Order: sequence, then structure tokens, then C-alpha cells
Amino acid sequence: MATVDAKVDEGVVEGIINESVTSDGGDRPVLQVAKFQPVGGADATRHKLWLTDGSRWVYAMAATQVHALLQEGGDFAPGCLVRLLKYSVNDMAGRKIVILIDLEVAAGPQPLIGAPTAYPWGESLPSDAVGPAPRRGQKRPRAEGTFAEAVLASVTCPISHSLVVRPVLAEDGKCYEREHIERWLRKKKSSPLTNKPMGTHLTDHADGRGLVSSAIENGLVDADAATAWHVASARLKIVAALPGGLDSAKEHIAAAAPSPECEREEASPEREALLEAFELRDRMLALVKRGDRLGLGREFERLLTVEHPSGVVAAAGAPMTTWRGDLVPGQSRIRIIDDVEEFQRLCERPAPGANEDSEVGWCEDEMEELAGNEYKVDGVNEQHRSYMVDDYCVPFDACILVKV
Repeated sequence: MATVDAKVDEGVVEGIINESVTSDGGDRPVLQVAKFQPVGGADATRHKLWLTDGSRWVYAMAATQVHALLQEGGDFAPGCLVRLLKYSVNDMAGRKIVILIDLEVAAGPQPLIGAPTAYPWGESLPSDAVGPAPRRGQKRPRAEGTFAEAVLASVTCPISHSLVVRPVLAEDGKCYEREHIERWLRKKKSSPLTNKPMGTHLTDHADGRGLVSSAIENGLVDADAATAWHVASARLKIVAALPGGLDSAKEHIAAAAPSPECEREEASPEREALLEAFELRDRMLALVKRGDRLGLGREFERLLTVEHPSGVVAAAGAPMTTWRGDLVPGQSRIRIIDDVEEFQRLCERPAPGANEDSEVGWCEDEMEELAGNEYKVDGVNEQHRSYMVDDYCVPFDACILVKV
């Protein structure tokens, strides 16, 4: 619980790093949170923190503790004081990192205490860390980039404190990450910022996403935050929660590449895993096409799929190469290919093995919405070699099998 008279323990960072100040030894140091951000995207539960004792600062990593504090909607925010209840120190790529196991808010947000530098190398805090208070009797100087900072603040979710990926405007007029504000409103019918009663209507805010993209392109966002935003965008586009399809998702993954000077601990494991999956998908697609040319389509489809107990098929994501009439209406699931132009072409010609002049046809301004989305199979049309989904017929070779 936050206390009014809590103060940072000056000079304690060096003791924590050198392990002369330990939670196992009964120490409960109080530090200021100069900055924090999610690691791995806007919906991540892991966070990286910059903790300071007023003279030195150090990196820290939290698995779920910060995420839990954010969900509580209390005083945890940049500038607050936290009491470290349980922690350890790890060596990552030659740098000491504090691993937070348990912590609590000791005092609410306040201006930066002192002018801390990193222990032991002396780097300054990031430019977007919490700032110092103006001196008494003086106006706060207008810092370069104040307008840019205000723009970024307008597209930073007040709940997750990360740049919005799928932004919405709530009834309090503020911009939020859709997932976070929806979760908040399921529990509370109030504004996260003012705590005043608020309805649940949300409006998509496409301009907000455009502002974030422009800020990143113009170098106004630090590398970690930009990487997190690109990875989160790619993840949502892969599952069709954002428009653009796999090609756009791939562009985000490429844009999230670490800069040459980026330290090893800054690399995003989520990005590396998604990049590996894209590369594997491309190789498997090429292999499936080769098998089809050799008349081995069905065999390759069988060899390149793994069925889990749930019945979900983990495969290359390649379109079906042979007709399957054994899909079960109301049970089987398919995903339509992402490429709208190719999808239209396949619909406007007879599917392989279908009767002559039995193309399913294309409904302009309607069927393009199917591309990239997953559907339950409503019916099987042997004559057209197609499946019924959402009142439309889709040729089998425009479908990716998800569940038999």
C-alpha cells in the first residue's frame, strides 16, 4: 500500500547490484520508477523498468508483477516509488539486471528525483523517462520535442502505458488500447483516468495508429518501444485482428529488426520466433507446390501436418491442394487465403476437379472481407469442389485447413 512519507533509499542501487543489499537478507529498498514498458508487445505481461535511487539507475525485469499492478488501476505509473519485496540479480550479456519477484507501490507518481546516471557506466536515462520538477520561482523551460512528446502521450494507452496498436476512443475522449479498455470496462463502468462513471461505447481510432506509425518513422520513439509496437502489430495482422494480412505482418517483423548497436538483451524473442515461423512457412509453401507438381499433394499435406488432441491442425498454412469431401459441417474449420486478388481469381474459375462452368463466382465489395479469416464449414459442395462459409461458396484451393 502506498504511503505518503515514503522516500527512495539513496545510494542503494550499487548495493543491490553488488548483492550487499538483498531481499534474502531482509532488505526492502525503495526506488523510483523512471520508466517502464512492456516486453514483446502491448498485450505482454513482462515489463522492463528503469529504477533509480536518485543518483544511479539500473535495469529491472518483472514477469507478471507490473502487469498485475496495472490491472489494479492504482498508483503504479512512471515516477512512482516502489518497494522491492523480493528480487535477485542476474548477469545478462555482461550487464547486471534486477529480476523483480515481488514489489509494491510505496508512493504515487512524482517528478524525477535527482539526476541519476546508470550504474556503473554512467549513461543518462532515456529521453522519455519521467522528468524533474521545475525549480521554485521558475517556469519549466520549453524542451525541444515537447510537441512530439505531447503527440506520443495522446497515443499512449493510460492502462498499459504502451503505444496503442489497435486504438479506440472511449466515452471520456481518451485513446486506449482496445484489449485493455475492454477488459477494464468488463469490471468497472468508469474512466481509468478520472474514475468518473463512463459508458462502454468504443470508437475505432485509425488516426491514432497512423500517428504512432509516423512517430516511429521519424525517430521519435525509442528502439524498444518501436520494436514492441511492430511485433504487436504483426501478431494482430497474422490473426486478422488488424487489416493487412500476412504481407503487412511480415513488413512489421522486418521493421522490428534490432539496430546494430542494440544490446543482446534488447532483442525481441517474439520477433525472432515469428520471423522463423515466416521463413519456415515460405519453405513449406514451396515444398507443397513442388509436391503438387509431382502428384504428391495429398501425401505432402499429410506429412506436413500435426494434429493436436484438440483436433487443430498445425501446418504450413498452405492452401489445400486436393479436394476433401470428408470435412464435417458444423465441426470442420478453414481459413481463407490472405491474397484478395488471388482469392477472386480462384473463385472466378472452376476449381480443380469441379464440373465445367461451375465456378462459385465473386461478389464484389462482399467476399473480399472473407480473405484471411477463419470460418466454420457450413456445407460441402461436391459439384463445385467448394465449401459453404458465411453464406458464400469458396473453392477448396482458396482454403487452408485448420480443423478436420
